[in-house]
Amino acid sequence: NDGFIIIQTDDYEQAYLKVLMDSVFGRENFRNSIYWHRTYAGKTVSKNLPWNVDVLHFYSKSIEKKINNVTANLSDKDIASYNKDDNDGRGKYNTVSLQKTGGKGPETTYDYEDNTGKIWKCPEKGWRMKFSKLKALENDGRLYITDKTIREKYFLAERLDIGKQIDNFWNDIGNLNRANDLSFNLTGQKPEKLIQRIIELTTHEGDPVLDYHLGSGTTSAVAHKMGRKYIGIEQMDYINGITVPRLQKVIEGEQGGISKTVNWQGGGSFVYTELMELNYLFIHQIEQAKNTEELLKIFDVMKAEAHLNYQVALDQVLSTEHEIDGIDHFVSFNDLELSKQKQLLIEVLDKNQLYVNASEMDDENLAISESDKAFTTSFYQKD
Repeated sequence: NDGFIIIQTDDYEQAYLKVLMDSVFGRENFRNSIYWHRTYAGKTVSKNLPWNVDVLHFYSKSIEKKINNVTANLSDKDIASYNKDDNDGRGKYNTVSLQKTGGKGPETTYDYEDNTGKIWKCPEKGWRMKFSKLKALENDGRLYITDKTIREKYFLAERLDIGKQIDNFWNDIGNLNRANDLSFNLTGQKPEKLIQRIIELTTHEGDPVLDYHLGSGTTSAVAHKMGRKYIGIEQMDYINGITVPRLQKVIEGEQGGISKTVNWQGGGSFVYTELMELNYLFIHQIEQAKNTEELLKIFDVMKAEAHLNYQVALDQVLSTEHEIDGIDHFVSFNDLELSKQKQLLIEVLDKNQLYVNASEMDDENLAISESDKAFTTSFYQKD
């Protein structure tokens, strides 16, 4: 109930995604569209303008949920701008204009007399505050006054406490193809710094983070370094070759990505599990079949043991009307190419039953071990 969801896409699909997310999560729960300015190395000149911006649509379960839209992590450039010090114990500061940015108001249009008697003419757009507030700043030593200038002091220590406002245009994160995020030879789809900012914006230490397209594991790696709980889900076959080794290196203390920023020293643990396959067992068998005869044997077993799509008429699977070379005519299963035969049998399977549901793990026909049952129960147990 207090969660957020952020989905990234390119500009080509972002408008369609926004409408889809409005319908699923409620237009009233839309928080922002975040624009990540990223550049591709070595782009060639084309007839169209280059796509250098990705869009991240950002929703919350409830519009009342507060986001962490300030960060204490001021950039080195920001910190360097605090280069003045009155040696009064309040530390370094920089200065900002006292002129109003909007239109003039009756209570902010006045000439100001400072404590030395000097008269400061009203700025062209008026002052940013009433006379009483401006005088209070001067009395508290928060005005920077020279012969020609009067400005407000911003102290570094206070700004670090307050933080820096985060806007929705992110152009300080870097290239999508920054391979130095990782401690081994892999170019990720997203820099760790991008994921760090998202996690800072939406969570606190100890909160759970879910990435349901885990890929190379950037989200889990960043969440681990930032002290968050995390769950990553992936169906691709590179998990053991890329994602798991990456998280193992995080535990060992690798220094890529955001490691230096968050002073990552290593440690912690993660659990890697695979879902118990159900209908997916048949998909593997279908994909590995070498000829039609093998497929027909698999189909006979499927009819007896698999969870099949109830909308499919099983007695018509092997002989029905298929489109061949753009012409509709009656053909048998044997007349199809082997790839088409495999596709047809996979379509017969119920895709909601690719894996064993936790609610069915006591089914004796599945022969699930007691240790697997115990782990599954502990995994889903609430704190």
